[in-house]
Amino acid sequence: MGSEDYLITLISGNDSTRVDEATIVATGLAEKMGATSVTLLFIGSSIETLNKYDPRSLIISTKIEELKKAKIKIMACPVAMEYYHITESDLLYYDCDKIPGGKVIADANKAGHTILTF
Repeated sequence: MGSEDYLITLISGNDSTRVDEATIVATGLAEKMGATSVTLLFIGSSIETLNKYDPRSLIISTKIEELKKAKIKIMACPVAMEYYHITESDLLYYDCDKIPGGKVIADANKAGHTILTF
């Protein structure tokens, strides 16, 4: 493997199993596989797992420090936030980047990054 850039998208991942699997893959790529950068993008219903008032956020809240330590970038799609009525102050990880998911995916694709979807 080597120093690739990865974008991991969580589209319909509002269940703990998908989110857990994605975080395991992300940290593995960052810490064991030598990835240059790994980004977790929360779009669609997966945005609910970043909502600190949603019980499904427990999986991320228990892994936030591990993700930060592995230098994994967390992004929240503002379009999904609006659709699911999640405000910035509702976010568990409030200082994540907020860029429309479609743009993030298109830019990553153009740049030749590996995109994994859960």
